[in-house]
Parts: sequence; structure tokens; C-alpha cells
Amino acid sequence: MKCIMMSIFNPNINKKKRKIKLGKLTESGYEYSTKVDFKRDFSSQISDFIKERQAYDALNLEIEKLKKVVKKFFSLKKEKNLFYYCAIGSHLSFIKKEIFKEISPYSIFRRIKEEIPEILPHLDDKTAQKHLEVMYKLGQINKKILEKASWD
Repeated sequence: MKCIMMSIFNPNINKKKRKIKLGKLTESGYEYSTKVDFKRDFSSQISDFIKERQAYDALNLEIEKLKKVVKKFFSLKKEKNLFYYCAIGSHLSFIKKEIFKEISPYSIFRRIKEEIPEILPHLDDKTAQKHLEVMYKLGQINKKILEKASWD
């Protein structure tokens, strides 16, 4: 009888790129969680988990900054306010950072809306995600051009 040692790590399994996760919503807020896949190489999983955790921590910091901006504009009417949209959009420029490249912007927008519901209190989640995308794009436009623009 001949025994052959076989590795449980098959390099051809799960070649598909894994999406970075931002944690899950619990009663006490967002919590980072992950699972180990015993069919994949542990070293690649560890590097993926480190990337996820770094993105999770960086996003938490950015959300705290956004909360401060939203509080600053608290008394203003947010609906159809170009300056509010531009201010939030300029802060949303963090999405261009390397750490967030592998994360869908809509995942980030969803998380922002869930964490800061007062950012767009009059909109449902799906519409708010689209408005956050518009804010992000407005934040990239030159301020001098925006001063000449109006909502209508």
C-alpha cells in the first residue's frame, strides 16, 4: 500500500478575488468579523484579513470626521443645498485612497448612511446612496465653478 501526502491547500481553489468586507451591523454598532476558509492558504487569508481590518479602521476614522461636518451643518436645510453637498463631497474624497480601492463605493455609502442617518434624513437608504455619490462627484469640482451654479 502506498500513501501519498496531499496538501489541503489547492492553489486553484478560490482564484476569484475576495471582496473586502466592512463589518456587520449589530445592536452596538458596526463590528468587524471574518471567517477562516480551510480550503485556502492561510497566509493569503491573513493578508486579506489585515487589509479588511485596516480598511475597517480607516473608514471608522473617516465616518467620525463626517459626523463633525454634519453637525456643523445641522441647523441648515440640507435638502438642495449645494454648499452642504460640496462640503460632504470634499470629505468623501477619502474613497480615492489606496486602502479603499478594492471596496465598492456603494458599500461605503451604505455604511455612511447607516452610521450617520442625519446626513440625509429625508431620504431612504437607496436614494441616499445615490445622493452620496453625487456629493462625492460635486466635491471634486472646482469651488469657483460651484459658486456660479444653482440647484435648479
